Amino acid sequence: MGVPQEFAEVHSMSDTIDMDVEESVSLDTQVRDVRTSSSTKGRRLRSIVWNDFTRERKGDDGFVAICNHCQKVLSGGSQHGTTHLKKHSRICIPYQDTRRGKSGDNEDFKFNQELNRGKLAHMLVMHEYPFSMVEHCGFVDFVKSLQPQFKMFTRNTHKEDCIKLYEKEKDKMCKFFNKITFRVTLTADIWTSINMVGYISLTCHFIDDDWRLQKKILNFLSFEYPHSGEEIYKTIKKLLVDWNLDKKLCSIVLDNALSNDKFVRELIE
Repeated sequence: MGVPQEFAEVHSMSDTIDMDVEESVSLDTQVRDVRTSSSTKGRRLRSIVWNDFTRERKGDDGFVAICNHCQKVLSGGSQHGTTHLKKHSRICIPYQDTRRGKSGDNEDFKFNQELNRGKLAHMLVMHEYPFSMVEHCGFVDFVKSLQPQFKMFTRNTHKEDCIKLYEKEKDKMCKFFNKITFRVTLTADIWTSINMVGYISLTCHFIDDDWRLQKKILNFLSFEYPHSGEEIYKTIKKLLVDWNLDKKLCSIVLDNALSNDKFVRELIE
């Protein structure tokens, strides 16, 4: 017995509707699951406190917050908020030390014109730069970019700063030589340049209290001709007194010039 055509069409339509409903319900469920998962994993951490914490998932217990400074683990779920994280930051010693260091660098800085002038003079002497360097447009522009408040002067002014630095260091060395209990050795070099200008250099050698060999260039100055033994004696004797070393001399090394023989005899007497 055949099935009426109308009944078959209705039955087929019913099956189709049921399938569409089931698929629609299943699809809606999947979309909700995906949205829920996405919102859980991709939720933006808006609080500034998260700059100092790392949020990680820990098994089925949800999220944890790990302090970037002391590695302490705290609850990191959204239901717990961030109040406890802020409270931890206030008592976290490594975090507070970092904050004090960063703020201190800016708060403690004070521009000091005289101090910076001294640093510039020290640089000129240390690297043997020409005094004209302070007037080079490139150097002036570089200094202004670092500290616009720094006032540049002429080469003559900075030359005077270098001389003041020398006098300051010389005074320190004189006080040092005045306190020492050991004797020193000197080397003296005398020569005439191609322009017939005479020079003399005096260098001090000694072993300090820590048994380290030290060398200090005491003087480098012009020395007028003639370089007689008597003139050599007068010049070096004056320099030794100036450095508080006239009573602490152990030996002196010279070249084999005849004029040095008379100088040695004068020095011994």
